[in-house]
Amino acid sequence: MKFSYNWLKELTSIKKSPDETAELLNMRAFEVERVEKVGNDFTLDAKVPVNRISDAGNHQGLAKEIAALLGLKVKKHSMGAFVSTPQAQTLKIKIASPELCPRYTAVILNLKKNDVSPPWMQKRLATCGFRPINAIVDATNYVMLETGQPLHAFDLDKIEGGRMNIRESKEGETLTTLDGTTHILPQGTIVIEDAERLIDLAGIMGGQNSAVSDGTKRILLQAAAFDPVRIYRATRALNFSSDAAKIYAAGTDPNKTMGALRRATDILLQMDVVDVPQGWIDLYPKKTAQTKIAFRPAYADKVIGEPLGHQFHQKAFERFGFKKRAGGKDKWLIEVPTERRDLHQEEDLIEESARMYGYERLASKLPESHLIPAPKNDAVWWEHQIADHLAGAGFTETQLYEFTGDHELDQFGIDRARVIALENPMNPETRYLVPRAAIKSVSSAADNLRHFDAVKLFGISKSFRKDPLEERKDLVICLAAKGTSGEEEFYLLKGAVEQMLESMGISDQWYDDAIDETRATYHDTRIFHPYRRAEIKMGDEKIGVIGEIHPDILKKIKSKGRIAAAEIDMEKLARLATSEAEYRPIGKYPAMIRDIAVVVPRDTRTQEVENIISAAGGELLADTDLFDYFQDENLQESEEKSLAFHLVFQSAERTLMDAEADAVMQRIVSALEEKNWEVKK
Repeated sequence: MKFSYNWLKELTSIKKSPDETAELLNMRAFEVERVEKVGNDFTLDAKVPVNRISDAGNHQGLAKEIAALLGLKVKKHSMGAFVSTPQAQTLKIKIASPELCPRYTAVILNLKKNDVSPPWMQKRLATCGFRPINAIVDATNYVMLETGQPLHAFDLDKIEGGRMNIRESKEGETLTTLDGTTHILPQGTIVIEDAERLIDLAGIMGGQNSAVSDGTKRILLQAAAFDPVRIYRATRALNFSSDAAKIYAAGTDPNKTMGALRRATDILLQMDVVDVPQGWIDLYPKKTAQTKIAFRPAYADKVIGEPLGHQFHQKAFERFGFKKRAGGKDKWLIEVPTERRDLHQEEDLIEESARMYGYERLASKLPESHLIPAPKNDAVWWEHQIADHLAGAGFTETQLYEFTGDHELDQFGIDRARVIALENPMNPETRYLVPRAAIKSVSSAADNLRHFDAVKLFGISKSFRKDPLEERKDLVICLAAKGTSGEEEFYLLKGAVEQMLESMGISDQWYDDAIDETRATYHDTRIFHPYRRAEIKMGDEKIGVIGEIHPDILKKIKSKGRIAAAEIDMEKLARLATSEAEYRPIGKYPAMIRDIAVVVPRDTRTQEVENIISAAGGELLADTDLFDYFQDENLQESEEKSLAFHLVFQSAERTLMDAEADAVMQRIVSALEEKNWEVKK
């Protein structure tokens, strides 16, 4: 936020230079990024903490802060002696709910002219980064920068039916704002309507149909307080904001609206652009009361680490405008102004005393208590081990976003009945919690394929299911490449998964390709190629799923190549893993490798084939590895599939002869042919 040094100096009579003022603010929680000379003035570009925008995000508020720190007084502007009677009922105003608009103040002014604002105002606005427009707009912007209260001017004669209604918008309503943009409004946005149509996107920007123009004779000058939560949600949903909206989203003080309105009216009268008002509109159904907070001086000294004493705390609170309402020596009751929306508890008051004293003055002390290390978290430990292993294998870690929208769910064919919707999404693309982590990783892989020929990604992220309600953490590993059939990526990924599991001490996993699509399992396999997918199991327990992404999904996400993915439950991995891998001595004698292919009916389980091979192979069969799985590429109906295996023969006692391996191979072939399966060697 940009502040005028001359403006602050005018309000506080500060004697410090611009650089000294910036340093003072820097040491008291207001970071001034730079000081820049603008004409005969200086701009202080400061970062006001979000929780202080309501009171210190304006010149009066920051001047109060400076004055409190230096023991100065803040100049108060004199107001004209206006008539205090209520405004004549020429306009009926209705607020649907006090939560939408806690306070609405306004004044009707006869407009004499609306030419350019005086040079001094234009210079002040320019110093703060605002472009001068005309007297009315400049005056409202000036008062907003001075007081922190946004204002808006309507052409009163454009308000149809002599009434205004402040309410929540309905889904699909539209409004064209002052900048010429037509917005389709989500439900729950605060709007103002007249007798015929919407005229204001409340707290954000006025409507084009009620704008002040060259022909305007009467204006309705408004200063209101609106619900900050609804304002913030509206700016996110519409992807549209304004200077006023940023202030409203941080929260405003309803008790400041009338003062700001009178200040703006006084300025317009000084500029001779309006006539003297005859009264005011003030709707304030439930007044905002000051917060009272209990405070213990002795406890504050203990927390700060310095014996500041009762007198110091009381002096600090007086400077900040806090009032001591009750209490004895050991416990006070402190009343804070309504504009200090950041103060809620005793620790907040302690922080104010510490800021007044100066953090730089606090002595550095080592902790008096012993530091006890946290107990080992197995789940987190294994996450780090997995990340180290996969990174070492050439995979790149990605941070997977845990929100998704309708477009992405439609791309992957995710059923909405199993998805958790958010009540207050930031935008349409973050409307739901991610039902499975794989869709985010696959989308990321497709995006990266636009720039690279091959992609190797992994990520650990949460996913959420609705029925039954479940939150879990999944590991997702992706392999993708351009110009391939997809088979290579599938088996390379399978090898990477097995190496990762082996590094965790897990070596007895197996792959179940007999999948019942009617089961409502967490690891839904329908995003995968129907003939290149399998469940990863330990015994009878499923720990994940692996497969090539379905070609239809690849088309929808506009992937430039084939993608294989594995999705594994991290909780189960951490539970099954051991801290030490199983020791297996390297064989002393050479191994012999033979390949075999078996043509089996389509519904035959791979594990069934492997069981027959293992039983027939006996002790000399050291390992069986599926390396090829073939079925109709075009996903047409096919009655058979081909499974190809690497068979590793090895003895722990001697070097095998070809004849021994051939004999075992013949037993395996015979066992398979007994099932009426075709065997190819």
